Amino acid sequence: MPEIPNPMTGKTVLVTGGTGGIGKATAVGLAALGAHVGIVGRDRQRAQSAAADISAQAAAHGVDTHEVDVYVVDMSAQAGVRRLAREVLDVCPRLDALINNVGGYWATRHLTADGLERTFALNHLSPFLLTNLLLDRLKASAPARVVTVSSNAQANGRIDFDDLQGEHRYPGVPERRTHDYKRAGTTNLYAALDVVSGKVIADLTPRQRADEFRRFLNVIDRAVPANLDVHLILDNSSTHKTPAIQRWLVRHPRFTLHFTPTYSSWLNLVERWFAELTNKWLRRGTHRSVRELVASIRTWITNWMTPNPSCGTRPPTRSRQPRCILSTDL
Repeated sequence: MPEIPNPMTGKTVLVTGGTGGIGKATAVGLAALGAHVGIVGRDRQRAQSAAADISAQAAAHGVDTHEVDVYVVDMSAQAGVRRLAREVLDVCPRLDALINNVGGYWATRHLTADGLERTFALNHLSPFLLTNLLLDRLKASAPARVVTVSSNAQANGRIDFDDLQGEHRYPGVPERRTHDYKRAGTTNLYAALDVVSGKVIADLTPRQRADEFRRFLNVIDRAVPANLDVHLILDNSSTHKTPAIQRWLVRHPRFTLHFTPTYSSWLNLVERWFAELTNKWLRRGTHRSVRELVASIRTWITNWMTPNPSCGTRPPTRSRQPRCILSTDL
């Protein structure tokens, strides 16, 4: 029986922000399917290390992959984006897919060499410019694809066309969060929501890695009565699947993880909770430091978990019965 070729054999893919996180995981997956992968990063040593790891993981899947191409540029600078496009066009006679994954956030306002606010330049202008510079090569390689990675929190973003440069938005003006959304934010919120009671187990960490997730699993383990099984519905993130997490699950057999596609709309109750936090608390507050942001989120969680009953009465001419509602003091 003839061997079935890998679906990406003979195809070339460029992944920006490919030295770690989602970008690196994407590059590994594509290389394991037979693609010739190029990754873009700012640090040459880290990029070369990531390239070697991607090749090794592809080989572990039985794929004799090409050497991973490494491009080192600062994509927040338009000159860097243009240099990257020239190098890709020189190296790659065809380009079957462009994965615009690079992104970042800075808590204070910085300008690039082009005089642009850095978060806006990196997250929005650089993928737009790179896509246009490579568009003819992509068309010539048809059918080709352009994939731009985003966060589901963009649904809450609003563009302030009078302040595209973010001159009035730092360090945290209320109700003015727009395209500077903290993609790799200043703090990371883990929240486990009981879909029956609505109660939340939460923790805040400076980063989002497997180590932090494992510590949060310990928080859940301590909070949930020992006689109950625990079923966690998670997005399909690589941080939830590392060997360390698998070993933890073996030691804690009452835990079962259920995965959904990353960033999918999976539970309305969970989405509603994060929307309440974002719209009624974070966007109305001024957070001048990470410490203030963390304290603010903890206050919100405490209030959510300890709602206070509020009762009111109407004049007798309108209603003879008192009305009671359950609310939080926010």
